[in-house]
Amino acid sequence: MPKKRTSPSPSFFGAFPVPEPISQTAEPSSNGDELQPETAIVYCEGNFGEIDGKTAHGLARHSENYKILSIIDSAKEGLDAGKVLGGEPSGIPIYRDLGTALAHAGRAPVHLIVGIAPASGMLSNIERRLLLRAIGYGINIVNGLDQLLNDDPEFATACAKSGVVIRDLKKLG
Repeated sequence: MPKKRTSPSPSFFGAFPVPEPISQTAEPSSNGDELQPETAIVYCEGNFGEIDGKTAHGLARHSENYKILSIIDSAKEGLDAGKVLGGEPSGIPIYRDLGTALAHAGRAPVHLIVGIAPASGMLSNIERRLLLRAIGYGINIVNGLDQLLNDDPEFATACAKSGVVIRDLKKLG
């Protein structure tokens, strides 16, 4: 007799279960002895390896809080993040867009991290749509921009509908 699932599996184009609170930053490993970082994809379109990609660079080099699954930057598609940053291969692939990154991840990550630092500190219309799409897939957003997304009615509505959380790092201190 097949095992009954206790919660629905995430689907990139369907409904997602409500994620755990964002304050819970790690999940138990399979052996139960150690905590594993939560998964994340880093958005850095057109800036990975460039000055405005410094947040993504730091995450690709080392992160204790997140397991970086991939970087999104169509200009560097197909490359390894470590090699782009002048080092050894890191095993973090770079994909052209969110759809490709999700397809290769095999399941939705817990977070999408805004890994760019534009001079304006604001999202473009394309970036807004990408983040709203991620929210629709049930992915939490980590935002380091000056623009506070929780104060934006469109983002607040999308989060309420999808049951996800946006962490506005500039507001946290």
